[in-house]
Amino acid sequence: MKTDVFKIFEKDGNKVAEKIAGLAVADGSVLKQVLQGASSENKRIKNASVKCLREISRIFPIKPYPHFDFFVKLIGGDDNILKWNAIYVLGDLTDVDTQNKFNTKVLNKYFELLRDKSMVTAANTFRTLGKVALNKPRFRKKITEQLINVEALPFSSECRNILAGTAIEAFEMFIDEMKNKKEVIAFTKKHLKNRRNGTRKKAERFLKNEMLNSE
Repeated sequence: MKTDVFKIFEKDGNKVAEKIAGLAVADGSVLKQVLQGASSENKRIKNASVKCLREISRIFPIKPYPHFDFFVKLIGGDDNILKWNAIYVLGDLTDVDTQNKFNTKVLNKYFELLRDKSMVTAANTFRTLGKVALNKPRFRKKITEQLINVEALPFSSECRNILAGTAIEAFEMFIDEMKNKKEVIAFTKKHLKNRRNGTRKKAERFLKNEMLNSE
């Protein structure tokens, strides 16, 4: 019997997104419905669908990879739920990006998102850029420049303090692959005195791990 994804999502919403993700990995017709659901005018179906797509990209990124351009379109849209999930999906797809679809043009779209009116968008983008840098060595220098440039972002000082911690989390994803770590370590040391306790702790953890790895 055919799985009616829209009917399931309308009834149970986000709580069944992971279950449907498993079905979509095994059945292309289910994946097709989930992709269609992300464009639904029904908010419940739309949100469950995009959460499901994020889970699919996490567990089996090769499955949604042919739809790469669809997710690029979503990060440029006005719907924040779609945008935030698509930001992570594209990051996951760099794990299997044999056709180099995540190119300079897409990277620049990510850099634009760092200046989005929503700080949540910037934070999600920072986290994903860490994974992109891990998987795309040719972009590491540009990404590093953006991550350490937190102070230039159009947010309040408190928001920038939060984002500094997110940048440090991003660096943790690819620091072991960096040849020159001086800028990153200097940036992190500066935030040992950050006003936010969470950011200070992230800086302390990062530097402690770096010391252990260098021994």
